[in-house]
Amino acid sequence: MNPARQTLHVVVWATVALALAVMAMRLRHAVSFAEPLTGVTSGAEEESALSFWRYLHGRDVYQELHRIPFAASVYNWLYYAFYGEISGFILRTFRLPEVWLLTISRLVTLGWAVAGVAMAWRSLGGTSIGAPNIRALAPPLAIYLFLGPLVGFWAISLNMELAATVCTATAALVIAEFYDRAPVRAIIVATFLSLVAWGFKQTYIYAAGAICLFLLLRRDWKGLGLTLVLHGVVWAVALMLGTEAYFKTIFFIGIDTTLSIQQLTRNLTNVATKTTPVLALVAILPMIRVRRQFGGATILADSKLLIALCGLATTLPLTLVFAAKVGAAENYFFSVIYFLCLSTVAFAARLAGEAPLPVTATALLGAGWAAAGVAALLVLTGVAGVLSVRPNHDQHVAQKACLENLSAPAFFSNNYLALPWMSSSEPRFILSFPYRWERAAGRPFERDGVGGLIREGYFRTIVVSAGAPPEYDGATFAGYGRRVSDCAGLDIYYRTSPG
Repeated sequence: MNPARQTLHVVVWATVALALAVMAMRLRHAVSFAEPLTGVTSGAEEESALSFWRYLHGRDVYQELHRIPFAASVYNWLYYAFYGEISGFILRTFRLPEVWLLTISRLVTLGWAVAGVAMAWRSLGGTSIGAPNIRALAPPLAIYLFLGPLVGFWAISLNMELAATVCTATAALVIAEFYDRAPVRAIIVATFLSLVAWGFKQTYIYAAGAICLFLLLRRDWKGLGLTLVLHGVVWAVALMLGTEAYFKTIFFIGIDTTLSIQQLTRNLTNVATKTTPVLALVAILPMIRVRRQFGGATILADSKLLIALCGLATTLPLTLVFAAKVGAAENYFFSVIYFLCLSTVAFAARLAGEAPLPVTATALLGAGWAAAGVAALLVLTGVAGVLSVRPNHDQHVAQKACLENLSAPAFFSNNYLALPWMSSSEPRFILSFPYRWERAAGRPFERDGVGGLIREGYFRTIVVSAGAPPEYDGATFAGYGRRVSDCAGLDIYYRTSPG
């Protein structure tokens, strides 16, 4: 091994070790087998927690977000069923309190992350056979993609993105590995995985698009027809069996979908800073000495390269639209970054063959990995990023004591406090994420939303952050007197006038 390659090897695996150290520390502070930790690891996590709880209790998961209590489950049915069934089984088996649902769900998501590593390891390694210098990057890239900074806390969050991404990527792997030998079987299995991905999140039509584009380019009309029919039948059955609230959720009817170029720019910037090893890999493509000439016909005949490119062609434009939605974050980029990496590895392997990479290319790769390593080190040392959500758990424990025996119905400006293991008040006003944008857009809400209910005196108790003005959603707390001030960071108002 030449010195440049040896140095790259050391830098790559040192960066992977640092990324895993960050993930291990985050896991340590968010998951415990000694006590159920309640720290929040991602935005709107309490919405998923409430939906899992509703599923466990046999209640309707899907609610109309414009009707009391203005809560909503905004993702597809399999997400809630999958996590709900697993959590319910473990809770019943070990007779655990429901607050352990959080820990169980985090471990389920971590399982998806580990599955993603195994899948990417196989896929990246399989598509780079014959190019040892490129193939050597497959294991560290697989780990970095699914346990690195881009995934971050989402590896242990109550979120469906990893599950949908892994199923999407595995569908592409099935086509890459088996289509040439058993096309019909490959199409059926890949379609099943595509539908599972969609079952977790309705925007995950990536695999469907990639498979159809692959078959279209291959002029496999029977296979294309089979894929379209299978997807169409399952989608139709799901919509027919679902409730009206489910139908509205799937098509985002009545849900704010405002797009913002600032949101997209922010997300692209964050993604770029967290994927420097992948971007460096893309940047070295022009530097590789071409060892094999190939044109369009060769690409079309290469199933592994073609499905990777079809995946990228499908995910990139859709992701740029979805990631511009107000409230979107880096998790929207999981699939597109995976297919970008897979496509680049495939191209680099076919260009380089067994030849060593140029020194400049090796240096650029090293710089990309070193930048990622420095970023991980900054997080580990507390200079940047978030390493622990344990303080959030400690605060919840203290606040729970303040919420004992509250008069119901109660409203909490912090959605998390309305969860069943924090307070007993029903109904649970865990406002859906789009609530504030829907209100700003002037869309009608039952009894004029939370503000209207406050003006009516509907709530017997209102809980807000300590020091916050006595108003919410355009309504002042007239008729409510402050009974408790700054209890673990909370001000508690009780209704003093008849409701």
